[in-house]
Amino acid sequence: MGVVAAAGTIFAYGQTGSGKTFTMEGAEDAPGIMPRAFEYLAERTAQAADTAEYVVYLSFLELYNE
Repeated sequence: MGVVAAAGTIFAYGQTGSGKTFTMEGAEDAPGIMPRAFEYLAERTAQAADTAEYVVYLSFLELYNE
């Protein structure tokens, strides 16, 4: 199989106090989008570790304009 690539972006925008950080990060008992996505990637790459090689790049940027 050749090179397969995927990219994604999540953009959270809204009023202060509207729950953007909680949605993205979550809490210990209720993980948000980022920890769930990282767990999913780790599981998928581990499942195919015998048949494929993965390189995963992640970045996180948070801007404040208050």
